[in-house]
Amino acid sequence: MGGSARAAFRLHAGLLKEGIDSKMFVREKYLNDNNISLYKYPSGLKKIKYKILNDRIKSDFLKYKSSRPQGMETFSDDRNPLKTGFMEQLPEADIYHLHWISGFVDLPSFFSCIKKPVVWTLHDMFPFTGGCHYNAGCEKYKTHCQQCPQLGSETRKDLSYQIWERKHKTFSGFKNRIIIRADSHWLADEARKSSLFKDFDIDTIHYGIETDEFIPRDKSACRKALNIPDNKRIIVFGAPGINNPRKGFLQLEKALQILFKDHTDLFLLTFGAGTIPHLSIPYLHLGQVNNNNLLSVFYNCGDVFVIPSLQEAFGQTALEAMSCGIPVAGFDTGGIPDMIENSITGFLAETGNPQSLADAIHKILILNQKDYLLMSEKCRNKVINEYNLSLQAKDYIDIYNNLINH
Repeated sequence: MGGSARAAFRLHAGLLKEGIDSKMFVREKYLNDNNISLYKYPSGLKKIKYKILNDRIKSDFLKYKSSRPQGMETFSDDRNPLKTGFMEQLPEADIYHLHWISGFVDLPSFFSCIKKPVVWTLHDMFPFTGGCHYNAGCEKYKTHCQQCPQLGSETRKDLSYQIWERKHKTFSGFKNRIIIRADSHWLADEARKSSLFKDFDIDTIHYGIETDEFIPRDKSACRKALNIPDNKRIIVFGAPGINNPRKGFLQLEKALQILFKDHTDLFLLTFGAGTIPHLSIPYLHLGQVNNNNLLSVFYNCGDVFVIPSLQEAFGQTALEAMSCGIPVAGFDTGGIPDMIENSITGFLAETGNPQSLADAIHKILILNQKDYLLMSEKCRNKVINEYNLSLQAKDYIDIYNNLINH
């Protein structure tokens, strides 16, 4: 579940299509797929060991319960009690490819035991920080994490310091056997600036998506299926966790209030885990959706897709919308500019500025039919040519071959 998991599975599916013997090892499994093996939680005496480790890691984090600012998202430890039995269950492989492993892989024990090359796809900043997944403006990861603002800590050797120290010790003995690939140019640049990853082989490989499932569809028919009036201007917004402040719904809401003064025919269509507050414009919230064909119908209802994230490593929702031929408006941050080209596939706005976001949406809404169809076509073509599953898989296969042959 979640964007990183979807991206990992998409690559897995792409590798299988290219003839690679790919298997996934996961903490939680939702699909009936023989190529995906599920970690089995310990029992008996091992369960006691697991509980002791879990309590120890939790207690280190709970020290900051009262000092941690509100609204902070996931903060992860490099240690994990699931190391109990992990290596015994890990499938045999020529290469191990890590994705979003927080809360699953115990980094110290994994890297001390593994003897094969490792490829690591970065989906956020956690691998090279002292615990945060997005830095929210803090740049201590470039030198040495400590006095972490996300923990509300003023102590030098706090939990972020300890995690950084352990990661540094873990990675220092593995530098020649880890290949780092980020999902966006922004994330790759941040990784290169970090003190933990500065000496690693780092580059960008963009996600691929199912361009045969996210396709342009009849807009009127899609709206009719959801009982949405066909005479409205539909703005679509979706995210795995829409109430996460980083996803920018508050900024989108303010932008819509600005837009509604000139566009009284607006209608907001949203999807994702979470709830939508009462809005002054008509809206429909569809909840969490994991079916690609249904998502494709939802995107095709829209005139504009908006990705108002304040910080985002990439943003597959924007890619899915573009594959359906829907122009995108979003903030000029993280990996979003990799997808949105001003006046070509949509418009970028000043990060965090509702007026600028409203202007970007407005520019799409006022396009004449000819220009809108041209932008729609360019969105679709960009995804087909740059973000297809085969292209992504082949880029990784080249890395795998180089690792095995050297």
